[in-house]
Amino acid sequence: MNITNYKIKRATTNFIFLLILAWFLFVTRVLFAQPEILTGNMGKALQEELLSGINPDTIRIDTEKVIKPYLGIVFGRDLDFEKAMDLHYPYTYGAYINEIDKGGPADRAGLQEGDIITRFGNDKIRYNEHFIRIVENYNAGDIVPVILFREENIMKTSITLDAAPEQKYVELDEPDFTMELNFPTKKKPHLVESSQAGIIAWDFIFYAPDNLELYDDFLSTQLGYSSLLEGRRMNDKNYSGLNMNGFHLKPGEQDGSINWGIFWASNNWNRQKPITYNSEDFTRNMVHSINYWGLTLDKQITIFNHVLLSAGVLAGRLTSGLEFYQTESLDSWNDIGVQLSSNEQNYLSVEKKYLLVQPNVSLMIPVLGDIGIQVKLGYFYGIPQSNGWKVTSLDGEKSVIDSPNSSVGGYTVSIGPAIILK
Repeated sequence: MNITNYKIKRATTNFIFLLILAWFLFVTRVLFAQPEILTGNMGKALQEELLSGINPDTIRIDTEKVIKPYLGIVFGRDLDFEKAMDLHYPYTYGAYINEIDKGGPADRAGLQEGDIITRFGNDKIRYNEHFIRIVENYNAGDIVPVILFREENIMKTSITLDAAPEQKYVELDEPDFTMELNFPTKKKPHLVESSQAGIIAWDFIFYAPDNLELYDDFLSTQLGYSSLLEGRRMNDKNYSGLNMNGFHLKPGEQDGSINWGIFWASNNWNRQKPITYNSEDFTRNMVHSINYWGLTLDKQITIFNHVLLSAGVLAGRLTSGLEFYQTESLDSWNDIGVQLSSNEQNYLSVEKKYLLVQPNVSLMIPVLGDIGIQVKLGYFYGIPQSNGWKVTSLDGEKSVIDSPNSSVGGYTVSIGPAIILK
């Protein structure tokens, strides 16, 4: 080995040794390094703040109590459109008061159950939860102006808030998971419920009389007029009835289980026949009329949640009348007085009165909301107030000898539009 090669090898070995020593010193410094203390004003301030007597084994907690305000108001469900309509309140915003704590701030301020708070301080109240959040922004002892709605009037007052009473905590034992839990069962809707809803109805009445003596033997046979019962045939008992119009009003929301109402119905039937008197042609008219009215008493129930079924009785008075008059054609207005003074022109009216009783059942079926169709079945019977018919003349009311029986009685079927009154 020559001297040059030896020097190069020795220099390389020393260089590697220095690199290893430098790496060792660097690792040692990192592993055993101490935290640096900040210098300067910022460092001193931070050190003083960090080392200002804090005990690392303790935690500081702010124990100051938050005193919530207290009004003494209990709220139920939020105000909705239906509730607002019942109270005649034209809006749907506001907080509806369900209960008032006696002696509380609201009670002292004059608030009552059923009031609607519309403004609290400078805030417009939208609903119950909104009002509660607004109250939480105030402190006990604050005096707050209030605007409220009561019985269709806007009222103003002010409330002095109290501090909410302290909450009492009760330590509870661990729950017994073996206890029996009774959950409420959902009630099925009733198919039949009592109802006090009112009804206003217009009836088209079909009356089938039991006694036909007046309509056939007397009016047709003796007086010579066509029968009022079109298509009537004596032998096979097939006939059509008399058609009438009626009006029924029954108020709703009445006390008690029986509803009362008023009923009225009538109609006139005109028959004519030509006659010749003193070689002149006349037309003789006969008008038969039936008018009856009375009070109704019935019990009403609701079936299937909206159909109204009722059964009751009508008690009142019925008048059956006959009017006769004859006319001839008129050429001028002045002929009216001449005809009235002539013996050939005459007028006669007779009538008979009855006390009427009509038991009936009806079914009201809504079609469009509270508007629907009412169907009614009944039977009315008239008790005559006199033995015969009466005629009114210049000498007063007189009885007609040998009057026809003309009793009143028969089945009625009516149908017509009706409106439910709530």
